[in-house]
Parts: sequence; structure tokens; C-alpha cells
Amino acid sequence: MTIVGQWEWARSLVVMVAIGAVVGWAGPFGSDLNYPLLVQLAYWMVAIPLIGVIARVSIRAVSRSEPGSSWKLPIQALAGAAITGIPGTFIATGLQTMFGFSEGAHLGFSLAKFATQYLSVTMIVAAIGIPWHIIHSLRERAADQPLAVAPSTLIAATAPVPLDETAVSSPLPSPFLHRIPARLGPDLLYLSAEDHYLRVTTTVGSELLLFRFSDAIAELGPALGRQVHRSYWVARSAVAEVKRDAGRVSLRLKDGSHIPVSKTYLASLRDGGWLTDSHPKD
Repeated sequence: MTIVGQWEWARSLVVMVAIGAVVGWAGPFGSDLNYPLLVQLAYWMVAIPLIGVIARVSIRAVSRSEPGSSWKLPIQALAGAAITGIPGTFIATGLQTMFGFSEGAHLGFSLAKFATQYLSVTMIVAAIGIPWHIIHSLRERAADQPLAVAPSTLIAATAPVPLDETAVSSPLPSPFLHRIPARLGPDLLYLSAEDHYLRVTTTVGSELLLFRFSDAIAELGPALGRQVHRSYWVARSAVAEVKRDAGRVSLRLKDGSHIPVSKTYLASLRDGGWLTDSHPKD
């Protein structure tokens, strides 16, 4: 993980620990009547970050899946919370046993106890995850909006030589390729938006860049590839197979990655010759 990615996760963990402190002080579900404040704080300041990491991954996975990417943001977060509730219930039960809570001290499994714990965990995750997901998604979409700059400024900021969309075989035909770290090589596979950062994946590996998704697409141009999803751009030369399953379309890349294709971009890809029975030819 790069320094940018590490900082993003560190900041998220600090926020989750702070949320855990607030929840522990509030004492939800009547826990403030049974346990000392310090025990409550310790429990929630451990439980919220542990479960929160799973929630973040689950909600992001739902928001990038099909048909999840077309759902409203609160529904995406609620679906992610429902998924998180399963491992979160086991984490909560284990922590309750560790901290000596009476609910977790009694070993054994019962469906009623699991259902009650699952509902509690899911409610907490949803209450925190829905506003969190909305805020992060709105920040990401705001970052993806093109900058309002004067034409003279725009010309000065772009590549000095105009991009010829037909010159796919020429060396480094896009200014964005100069932004890729040298250790990753020039063979770009796909880009993915992660919050307000950009993950660049090549045949060698991947790395996060502090660069806007929309600006990267603009620099790459349509000759090198296309945006296929709200969060994905794919290089034309990287596509190995177009897969169709129950009306859903995805792309299998040469490295084995599977990238979902959103309905929003189907017409553009079809017009560009991407959605033929075989890999599109240049």
C-alpha cells in the first residue's frame, strides 16, 4: 500500500476510534446500566474500528457491483451493513467474552441470540455507514467534476503536442502515461476510482495516485480505452473477453481481472466496437 493509501486508512481508523468513544459514552442497548464507563469505552473503541473496516470494504463492494452501482447511496450502505452484520456478530460476541460482558460470557450458540446480536450490529453499522458512505461518495463525485478553467489555462496545462487518437501504437500517446510511476511500466490495464484517489493498474502492479478520475480519462482519450463504469476505465488492448450473464456485461482482462460494465456505458462501448463476440480489434 502506498503512502497515500496508508494515510487514508489511518485517518479512517482514527475517525472510527473516535466514533467508538462516542458510542461507548452513550451506552447503546442499555449497556450503560450494566458496565463501568471505562469498560464500555474500551469495548466500543475496539469493536467499531474492527467491524468498521469490514463495513467499508462491504459497502464499497456493493457500490461497485452490478446492480448495486445503480442503487441509491443509502440502499448501497444498508446492503453493505447487512453483509457486515454476519462477521460483525462473531466479532462482537468474541469481544464481549474478552471484556467479560454477561452476554458474551456464556458459551454456546442459539439462533435467537445470534439474531438479536446480528440486528444490533447491523443497526450500528447502518447508522454510521449510511452518512459515511454518502459523504465519501459526494466528495468523490465532486472531485470527478471537471475544473472550470479558462481556455488559455487549459491549453497551457495539457500536453504540448495534440493527441492523435489514431496513433495508438506511438510511444506514450497520452500525457497521463507520463504520470504512471516508472516501476509500474507503460502497459496500462485499467484505472479505478477510490474515494478521491485514483488506482492505476498495469501488467506489473498497481498504485494509488492523488489525481482525479475524470482528468485521467480526459488525458487518456478514447483511442486508448473507455470508461466502462462510474468507477472504472479500461484499456482497449487489455480486454481478453466480453462476458454476458443474465443481461449483465463484464470484461475479463488479460491479467484475469473482471471489470463490471454499467448500463450507462453500454451504448458507447457498443458504438466503439467493444461488445462484439470476440475481443475488439484495433
